[in-house]
Amino acid sequence: MSAFALSPTDPNLIYIATESGQVQLWNFLTGQQVQYWVTQCSTHGLQASKPAGSEDPSDLIYTIDRGTNGPWRIRAHRFKADKEAKTYKKAKKNKAEVVCLRQSQEPITSFKVVEQGKIIIATSGSVLSVGHTDHPSPTSFANTSYIWRDVECPEWITCIDVRIVLSGRSSKQNISSGKDAGIARTDIVVGGLKGALHVYDDLLRQLIRTEKPSKKSTYVDLTSRKQHWHRNTVLSVKWSRDGESSSLPQNKSRSLIIQAITSFLVGWKPRFYSGSLKQGTSIHFPI
Repeated sequence: MSAFALSPTDPNLIYIATESGQVQLWNFLTGQQVQYWVTQCSTHGLQASKPAGSEDPSDLIYTIDRGTNGPWRIRAHRFKADKEAKTYKKAKKNKAEVVCLRQSQEPITSFKVVEQGKIIIATSGSVLSVGHTDHPSPTSFANTSYIWRDVECPEWITCIDVRIVLSGRSSKQNISSGKDAGIARTDIVVGGLKGALHVYDDLLRQLIRTEKPSKKSTYVDLTSRKQHWHRNTVLSVKWSRDGESSSLPQNKSRSLIIQAITSFLVGWKPRFYSGSLKQGTSIHFPI
């Protein structure tokens, strides 16, 4: 198993990807495998999304995969189940529509799919890529395409998290071309190999403004806000629910740090020791 994702349309189902080239659908309440599809390539990342404004109840599946000695790809899949098969073992005719959204000779290390597939954030080394489309599930699935924009980060990216601010959509403050109209505010927090935390505010719309700035627009700064230098590599990072802070586990220190984004203050740093937490123990982090 190389990756997994919960189904956005059925809370009892989970998608599991394997390096051998399968995507399996399981019911984790019953422990039964429901369906499987053969992708014929090694899968290294998996995301599931519910298509926006689509009457099709099926999920859209996004993968990071790579064929033998081929380029790294981000692909979208629309899987179709074999409804006539009574068991998954007999479902050998499962089909899928597949479209390639991005190719790279460099390894694509991670990605996030947000806004019901309208925005994809991907990482490759120190490069942060933002893909956007107005139609994540068009009438012709094969015509799905994204516009990609890249940002070079100050250090190698080890983890990311994305915050979508729906109230921050641009409606009146459009660029002259109106390219950012209706695009949600996309805030991205990046964890670095050297231990830094970088925050990119409203990155997608900022990138669009650099392409065709209006006469009234001010200088667009794509520099990240660097916060709290850590001694060890940042292994994972997550926005808090209120969007005012982020938490990140470190490596050797076994500590969980809560970082206030607006005030730059560190709220609490409990230390974790292997074997110190018993099953069923819960920890509350006051902010």
